[in-house]
Amino acid sequence: MQIMKIKIYSGLFVILLSLLPFYASNAQVTQTIQGQLLQESTGRPVSGAVVVVENVNQRYHTVSDSAGRYRLEEVQPGHYRFSVQHINYTPYLEPELLVEASKSIYRRVMLQETVRALDEVEIAVTLPPAPLNRREFTMAQTQRYPATFFDPARLVLSQPGVTQSNDQANHVIVHGLSPVGIQWRLEGLPILNPNHLGNAGTQRDRASASGGGVNMLSGQLMANSSFRTGALPSRFGNAVTGVFDINLRPGNIEEREHTLQASLLGIDLATEGPISKGSSSYLVNYRYSTVGLLGHMGVDFGGEQIQFQDLSANLHFNKTPIGQLNLFLLGGTNSNRRSPLEDEALWTEDKDRQQIDYTARLGAVGLTQTASLGNFRWLNGIAYSAMENKREEFWFGPRQPGYLPASVQLYDKHESEQLSAYTRLLHVFNSRFNSEVGVQLIHRKSHVFAYPIMYELSRKNDLKYLLTQPYVQAEYAILPELSLQAGVRYSYLNLYDNSQLEPYGMLKWVPSQQQTFQLSYGQQSQIRSDHSLVFEKYLVHEISSLINSRYMGLGWGYRLKPHTTITTEVFYQQLSNLAAHNNDVSWNYLSEPYLPISGEGSAKTYGIDLSLKRDFYSNWYYLVSTSLFDASYKGTDGVERPTPFNSKWSVSLTGGKEWTKAKTVGERTWGAHLRIHSRGGYFYTPVDLERSLDQQSEYLDDDNPFSEQLPAYYTVDVRLSHTRQKQGYTRIWSLDIQNITNNRNLGWYYFDYLQQGINAGEQLGIIPVLAYRIQF
Repeated sequence: MQIMKIKIYSGLFVILLSLLPFYASNAQVTQTIQGQLLQESTGRPVSGAVVVVENVNQRYHTVSDSAGRYRLEEVQPGHYRFSVQHINYTPYLEPELLVEASKSIYRRVMLQETVRALDEVEIAVTLPPAPLNRREFTMAQTQRYPATFFDPARLVLSQPGVTQSNDQANHVIVHGLSPVGIQWRLEGLPILNPNHLGNAGTQRDRASASGGGVNMLSGQLMANSSFRTGALPSRFGNAVTGVFDINLRPGNIEEREHTLQASLLGIDLATEGPISKGSSSYLVNYRYSTVGLLGHMGVDFGGEQIQFQDLSANLHFNKTPIGQLNLFLLGGTNSNRRSPLEDEALWTEDKDRQQIDYTARLGAVGLTQTASLGNFRWLNGIAYSAMENKREEFWFGPRQPGYLPASVQLYDKHESEQLSAYTRLLHVFNSRFNSEVGVQLIHRKSHVFAYPIMYELSRKNDLKYLLTQPYVQAEYAILPELSLQAGVRYSYLNLYDNSQLEPYGMLKWVPSQQQTFQLSYGQQSQIRSDHSLVFEKYLVHEISSLINSRYMGLGWGYRLKPHTTITTEVFYQQLSNLAAHNNDVSWNYLSEPYLPISGEGSAKTYGIDLSLKRDFYSNWYYLVSTSLFDASYKGTDGVERPTPFNSKWSVSLTGGKEWTKAKTVGERTWGAHLRIHSRGGYFYTPVDLERSLDQQSEYLDDDNPFSEQLPAYYTVDVRLSHTRQKQGYTRIWSLDIQNITNNRNLGWYYFDYLQQGINAGEQLGIIPVLAYRIQF
């Protein structure tokens, strides 16, 4: 069977290679950039704006027409700065725009009115540095940063203060706080965890609520998106550590384009084109992976057989009687299975006699609508998402008499449905004052079933709740250089009638185009996990179902050169209403355990972030990030302890360079990219060896939770690529190598029954992923 899979993959490579001569052309390689400019507050078109696309060697420009449309033709492939200027609007700048011969580009830009009108349009746009708490990322970066595999969660690992749980998964940890506090949004709508293999890298191999092995949404569909941390604006509710705000790009509205990729991870197919030429489009992507080829190359995934597949689509309708419509869908299935060794004589450690069957699936569909109502802009959205996780575990072999049978079954099942919706109304009173009012709704139904034999009972629980979050937010320019953004959100959860007011404020001072100061404060809340909520039936006393967070930050940014910025922020964050039991809080875990809840816990983190960034310009770039922080928690015993993810420091260096050789019939580009990431070790609860030997099963030293620290972690990732472009097609060979030094970072300690001692668990070693990609 494995030989057949290898033959299939080899055949795909041959087919893709055979397509190349058909798309060859002797014409000069060029592409088209087009789009529309709109006023952010009303959605009205902006005419007379200057659109510039430039790099070291080329410069193209045009002016938007009465409908706000612009079009640039015969643009040569490469990396560009994309800017828009108008004397009555704040300049717009996108520092990294990738133009490829195989795909035309459509950019819809929302422009903000400026307090101080420009006397004239500047030749080169220079904007003040963006704040650290909003990290923008693009599809081009997922294709350039090493070992991201088109996953936005792995991409943000280069940012300050961001670490991940381990090599197997993409759980995002901000300043040492649990990934449970992360929210995923698609087109502004909260959805359930959009990641394959949610059990990857978690304690006890259970599914998590915010991460997994790889993201379900392929980077092929992503438009410019952002990762937000710190004090969140009032419209971002139900998150306490960060928000992935993912936007989808529309398909080509004029002609059909296709992408095919074959790699050691699997196949990736995408197609896009007009539904009605000039006004509506489709974009569809399908991905299938077995990861089997990597296993044949010697990559160790812990003896697991991993599979996943997903389908995603975005239908965009630019002109309808009710405004602009966007219909999106996302669906995926995944599984990992581990089988015991058939010959008991070969059993040397516990996992050799273990069988695990994990399966999961998720589906999401949503619709958004945008319309202009006079001087107002009205946005609406609704999304439905549903997921199911199932896990069975068997242990084979003799056990101690009177404790557990020879074959033990552990069974977990979690089903959840979520309906989310929002409505937003934006209005600009004048160039100094604008406002936004809206409401977000989240309705969830969940079913949790667990049969852990260790507890000598089964638990089967259903959960249903509605979270309502109306808000109002406004921005006022006190002076041309000084502005205040303030808002308040009211969160009401009908489960036990929990409610609270959540103010937000940001004071921003821009003394020059090179410098920015920012003071921010925000209070957020988040609903506790389904597992934690169902156990409220067994509470010693009632606690709030909303986790509460208060964040304060002082940031500074300075533009050293037109393409180089330095930014820093000092911060303090405090969390309360965490479900706790004695000296532990369930929020410490990626997948919350079935702990009895005896009261409320708290957590805090404080520190400083620093980032030095050079945009991709003149064929090279870099991003240096570092963070110092200390994260701790308190259980019901009132003792302060480090959180398990309190690495205390992190450092990341990402950079690369490309070399291009142009010819009249096309061009070739070679790229070399590097990412070095290091951090302090995570904290863990040591194994109680004496009790484990006595009971012949693992027991942790619960009297000393998270009292030991793992060694420091580091990994070096590399990406090498070769791109060939001719008119109408782009071909890319790439080699991503995760952990090129094959450093086996220590991940955890566990009690091994067969070896009757404590073993160390290692993280993944070197993982090479060769890929071939063609766009036409």
